[in-house]
Order: sequence, then structure tokens, then C-alpha cells
Amino acid sequence: MDPGSASPVTGFVKHDMEEAEYVISGRGIIECEDKKYDLKPGVAFYVREGVAHRVINTGDEQLVLLNVFPSTHVKRIPVDLS
Repeated sequence: MDPGSASPVTGFVKHDMEEAEYVISGRGIIECEDKKYDLKPGVAFYVREGVAHRVINTGDEQLVLLNVFPSTHVKRIPVDLS
């Protein structure tokens, strides 16, 4: 992810299955509904199925994540929390 970018670009997303991610490089935050967590190299995190979330690159370099899902058939569901 480029510096200053977010995934998704607007709003939040949830999936029809659980997700695990590992930060390879860069810095950012993950917002899970109303909570925020810092991301830095070596941090792993888990998002339960159906939890609205987004990742924001707050650093000045690429944020590189390894995403792991239990299936190749992942459904991205946009969420508006406003």
C-alpha cells in the first residue's frame, strides 16, 4: 500500500470468512469497527468473519502485508459505519 492510502479507499470492508494478516514492512493502523491498532513489521493480526475493518498506511514507505484466508473464494462486502 502506498503512503497515505487506505484499503478500502473509502469506508470499511468485511469478509464472509476470517482473515489473518502479517506486516512485512511499513507502518500503519488497522481500524476494526471502533478500535484502532498500530501496525509495524512483525505484527500479526486476526479479523473475525463479518467484522468491519480497514487498513491505513500512516508511514512514509510502502505498507506490505501478507493476507491469509481459509479459502480462495473470499467475498468483500463494503460497509458504511457513518
